[in-house]
Amino acid sequence: MVKVGVAGVGMTKVGKLVSRSLRELASEALMKATDDAGGVKPDAIVVGNMMSSLVEQENLASLIADTAGLRGISGFKVEGACGSGGAAVLAGYSLVASGLFQVVAVVGVEKLSELPTPDVTRGLAWAADADYELIHGVSFSGLNALVMRNYMEKYGVSREEMAAWPVLMHENGYHNPYA
Repeated sequence: MVKVGVAGVGMTKVGKLVSRSLRELASEALMKATDDAGGVKPDAIVVGNMMSSLVEQENLASLIADTAGLRGISGFKVEGACGSGGAAVLAGYSLVASGLFQVVAVVGVEKLSELPTPDVTRGLAWAADADYELIHGVSFSGLNALVMRNYMEKYGVSREEMAAWPVLMHENGYHNPYA
């Protein structure tokens, strides 16, 4: 198996970027990563994305590659619900480790904040189990709340202790120029 490493990284600002498309955001990050890698161009791109259908855009990998000036490279979109980014990293790693490609760009992109909440909730629900969860009206927000409550009970964590977590994350985000 081929040894695999990260050659470069790139990121765009996170926010409600209504004027920018999925492909524009992802290609910006991809171009930054390519620059960070000393101009090394990928042979393929793997895009992690769960809900591009909500913004009526599929075939993301090819579109992102084209927008980033990498027309003609192989492109793959992977989806693994909230783990789509991790699935993309695994796929990219596997493509290089197998020797199929020498350089693979991995990009994760979503646009949810500008869509109506019911649409996002419905889109997230599509990743749940339609046979056992959706028929009972359970949403990802509800499932996450159940997981959190179970964690709190299992480990004796109070509401106050749990409430400190988002405060800390927002504070960390405040100091991140990309957040």
